[in-house]
Amino acid sequence: MEPKKESGALLLVVIVLVFGMMSTGESEGLNPSPQSTPTPTPYFIPSGVIEDVWNDIMIGVQAARGNGVECDPVLLYAIKVVETGENYCDEAWEEVERPNACASQEDVLGMYQFLNETFQRNAERYNVQGSVWDPKISSEVACYFIHDEAHISLTQTQEEFLEEFAHKGYIWNKYEQEALQIYEIGIYLTNQLKE
Repeated sequence: MEPKKESGALLLVVIVLVFGMMSTGESEGLNPSPQSTPTPTPYFIPSGVIEDVWNDIMIGVQAARGNGVECDPVLLYAIKVVETGENYCDEAWEEVERPNACASQEDVLGMYQFLNETFQRNAERYNVQGSVWDPKISSEVACYFIHDEAHISLTQTQEEFLEEFAHKGYIWNKYEQEALQIYEIGIYLTNQLKE
């Protein structure tokens, strides 16, 4: 009786190993249905953008997407360029005398020139911890502000974009000329990515 017990145990071990290999895809030919491999999202960097800024924006966009909020990195980049130029607005700017390139007023701060209350309100809504001076966090919070309050998109007409950005509801800022620059830069970069 002992040999049968051993062969039964051996058969159980073989079955467990085969099913284990099938579930991990380690055995070619044993898996009756092929495992699908997720296709990575292509990661394009438009030419002429500041790579460190673009990378931080993409990290913020991915965090927002993880919370179910779609966000356009091109729009964020266009806003950043118009609001703070080529400056990399990070923690190093926090204590610099104001106004400066990354704090146009005492309470208008960071890469996107957030009013502190706007940044805090949108960060709290999604339980985001961190500072307006962290470009990754600031980018994530900008996604929430755009989605929930500002309602701006590069898919809007220029007129719709200007109205939402500078006049309606929660505005980014009141200057239509800056809104127009953001829209034009965003459309240019979007078209560049399509080529």
